[in-house]
Amino acid sequence: MYLLTRKIGEAVVIAKNIYCKVVSIGQNSVVLGFEAPEFVRIEREEMEKLVLEHEMNEIHAFIDTIPEEQLLQEIYNEQRQRFRVIKPNNKN
Repeated sequence: MYLLTRKIGEAVVIAKNIYCKVVSIGQNSVVLGFEAPEFVRIEREEMEKLVLEHEMNEIHAFIDTIPEEQLLQEIYNEQRQRFRVIKPNNKN
């Protein structure tokens, strides 16, 4: 982890296009302001964890709708294709 000391009004630049500025400092918290391109998602850690948990629940719910035999067959086919061995032509 990279640690920095910043004062109110000072900023940190990440990857040349993301700016994080200290806006205010309270007794138990710091207010940060971010400037970043629209495609960069900035999220509080606890929100990110909730989003990931929700996405995993949706994935599990979707997988539960697929018959087990079909799911196993798809996994088998994917792995078989992924590790397919191509045998060279044996010319005598």
